[in-house]
Amino acid sequence: MLCIRRSLMPLHGLLLSLAGLLSFLLIPCAVPLSSNPMKTRILLLGDSTTIGNVCREVDPQAPQYEQILAQVLVSEKSNPLVEVLNKGHDGDFIHHLLVSGRYDREIASLKHINYIIIRYGVNDMAKREDVASNFPLDYQLLIKRLRQNFPDAQIVPSLVIPFLGPEKDETINALIRQVAKTEKLPVFDAYSPFQNELADGKLSLYYRSYPWDLIPENKRVIAAPFVHGKKVTVMDGRLDVHFGDLPGWFDERHPNPTGYHVLGLATGKFLSNLMLSQQK
Repeated sequence: MLCIRRSLMPLHGLLLSLAGLLSFLLIPCAVPLSSNPMKTRILLLGDSTTIGNVCREVDPQAPQYEQILAQVLVSEKSNPLVEVLNKGHDGDFIHHLLVSGRYDREIASLKHINYIIIRYGVNDMAKREDVASNFPLDYQLLIKRLRQNFPDAQIVPSLVIPFLGPEKDETINALIRQVAKTEKLPVFDAYSPFQNELADGKLSLYYRSYPWDLIPENKRVIAAPFVHGKKVTVMDGRLDVHFGDLPGWFDERHPNPTGYHVLGLATGKFLSNLMLSQQK
């Protein structure tokens, strides 16, 4: 009986706690542009560089892009609680998103979206015919659909990260800037902070992925712990000293967890400033 008495809160203390909890719940929470008073919801649209499926498979316990972005935003005291939805998809490009039905199945029915970050262009450059003409039209059609489904959301086109080489990257980024200017939308520069971190030439923001059957037999004992499917996949440069001389070892251009931290921080800073500017 003594243990039970010690575990019970005195009645007056319980009433005071309930009163305090009730007063906390009644405090209004002003969140700009949100129909949910407790959270701002951010939607990420894009390709494999947005969803990062290989990182999820190889290092599932690590924070992913959407988690990093949410952590950066809530770490700023001026920011509200946030929820980030990552709807990136491997191999996706805007025309495919719209005509395949994926937009209608996975995007149009979402609710209470406040900010939408769009990062397409890498696959559009490779897969869309007459990309110079069609990509801007596809992009504007996507923006039109998003405005219809999410009239209160702030839409933000994002530049691509370093991926195709400086010339092709700039070609697609110029088209993105052109669309943003036409549609009177802010642009998130994902390219510059990523490129700045690569200035040392070590390619430290990309993972390595290499066919197992191209690994020299005498060195397979070194690579064996990193085999995933038919490839050797490692999230950093720890095997560069062993395999850096293999043709194509450094060809992969998808972000590793470090790359997503760079993207998450840059995206978070951009959105934080945008939110603050909209509160004024």
